[in-house]
Amino acid sequence: MSEPAFAVDQLAHAEHAPSSHENAEKVQQVREILFGPDLRQIDQNLNQIGEMVRKQSADLREEMRRRLDTFETLFKSEIETLQGQVRRERDERVAADSQLSKNSHEAGEGTHRRLADYSDQFASAQTALRGEMLAQMKTLFDEMTARDERWTKLIESRLGALGQQKTDRTALATLLSEMAARLGQESQS
Repeated sequence: MSEPAFAVDQLAHAEHAPSSHENAEKVQQVREILFGPDLRQIDQNLNQIGEMVRKQSADLREEMRRRLDTFETLFKSEIETLQGQVRRERDERVAADSQLSKNSHEAGEGTHRRLADYSDQFASAQTALRGEMLAQMKTLFDEMTARDERWTKLIESRLGALGQQKTDRTALATLLSEMAARLGQESQS
């Protein structure tokens, strides 16, 4: 005979009629024998999962913050480099334009137009580069957010499953308590 069944059998066939307080203590002992280790294990698992969720969330936030800081630094340095390049190229083109103006007024006007076109193209390219970098930053942020949401959903589902198991055991404990009370009443009769 298993230990839980033996405990219930002893409770049902007691020699004297126990008081309701003694019945409650015996029912509590039976609950502890049947469910105590499992409930403690579930509580421990829930605590471990909660700690894991907190740690992973903190790690993800730190990683996201670190990547955004790196991206921002890279973005700023690229902009500064491009602006320096634009200034140098503009200065070089202005100098070349001045020299050509001395040689030929007509050639100077053509160079000036090309310079304006290059400047516009460069400004367009710079704008496009900024747009691409911002789009990549947004994509990276969206990916990190999606990963964080997947982890959160997974953990919540596991926590829900553990909570459901604990609830079902509580219902079983209530049923056993009612059975013990009825057995106690029948033994008193």
